[in-house]
Amino acid sequence: MPHSRQRTDKPFDPGAQTVDHPNSWLRGEMLVTLVAVLWFVVSLPFRLVFWTIAWLGRLTAVVLGFTLMVVGMALWAGPLFFVGIPLFLVGLVLTLRCLD
Repeated sequence: MPHSRQRTDKPFDPGAQTVDHPNSWLRGEMLVTLVAVLWFVVSLPFRLVFWTIAWLGRLTAVVLGFTLMVVGMALWAGPLFFVGIPLFLVGLVLTLRCLD
């Protein structure tokens, strides 16, 4: 069933005539939709791989940041507090950046 539109050059009139789309508009819409679907299907594996790499990078950074915070707190509690404080702060900043 062809799409139909109401003329917009006059105020709304429920009894107004409708104008049919030419077939070329329907073919153009179908072609654009087909290209969009094909692009989605072709790019999906790449997007999944990049998404997985991004999540693995974030997880690695969170684990590293948490480890630095724990080691920093352990050194802060002992005589090497001048090493522990910056180590803890670097771990904290790294963890918070990755959780954003």
